[in-house]
Amino acid sequence: MSTIKGKVHDGAAPRVSARTLQRRFVAATGLTRGAIRQIHRAREAAVLIQEGLSAQEVVHRLGYFDQPHMARSLTRYIGRTATGLCSSYEAEPPVASVQDLGLDARLAFLG
Repeated sequence: MSTIKGKVHDGAAPRVSARTLQRRFVAATGLTRGAIRQIHRAREAAVLIQEGLSAQEVVHRLGYFDQPHMARSLTRYIGRTATGLCSSYEAEPPVASVQDLGLDARLAFLG
């Protein structure tokens, strides 16, 4: 690929500032990079809790400040509490995927 876009895909640095990249990312996804990281971390936490790890172990592993911090994150991004994830594991399927959360279209260009 000889176009500028092709060179960026091949690993070359883009010809725009970091701030411009941030604005374009938000414009394309509707989310900040930080929000996407938080969603990913909450999903990881939900999976670990459903696998049987204690909430305290998940807090430590994923770098949450404390259990209430993780609880707020789970409620906000997953829609369920840690207790709800543990008790309903048999009754419900594991946590929704990115596609189920409606983020697949927003994140498609990332990967």
